[in-house]
Amino acid sequence: ESARSLPALASQYAGFAAWQSEWLPSVLEDQLAYWRSVLGEGGPAALDVPTDFVRPKVQSLRGASVAFEVSALDTRKVHEASKQAGATLYVGLLTAFGMVLSRNSRQETVCVGSPYAGRDDVTTRDLVGYFVNMLALNIDSSPLNVGFKALAGAREIVLGAFDHAAIPVFRIVDALGVSRDPSRTPLYQVVMSLNDGGYVVGRGND
Repeated sequence: ESARSLPALASQYAGFAAWQSEWLPSVLEDQLAYWRSVLGEGGPAALDVPTDFVRPKVQSLRGASVAFEVSALDTRKVHEASKQAGATLYVGLLTAFGMVLSRNSRQETVCVGSPYAGRDDVTTRDLVGYFVNMLALNIDSSPLNVGFKALAGAREIVLGAFDHAAIPVFRIVDALGVSRDPSRTPLYQVVMSLNDGGYVVGRGND
């Protein structure tokens, strides 16, 4: 199909960028106030899980992947439990992942990064351009926060993050006064992403 036969776009990426630059200052303080309330001044504590090797002084971003499958039965159980708590499969997996990280790090609260598509406006869905923003999800995985209570808590964190997803993550890092450490990614050191083919979990640094 030739370019001439394609329908005209309702907007262009440059127009979106210009709109965002004008709109962002009007909501910046309210949005940042939310992130301060859930992440705290200075940001969440760095994730401290046991490692095989000494952490390098400067992260290289080199990594590897390990593929594994979750049975259909286990997937269905997570989906059903999430549904009973009024949550999605994504929230269920995020809750479980947070618990695994908590047990291994001995930290009751862990911060997980998650990509947000950023194409809420229907006019942006056909545009070529980078709209993705990273969200910092502070998940309470303390021993008293289990079962449906944990799912409900994670659901509220996710919904709150979606409602305040317009602020670029670097603005949040600056506003919270997060200490920069070249060996770690600020705010979160792990990322969880759910896609149609399953879920992918990647570490954010060495």
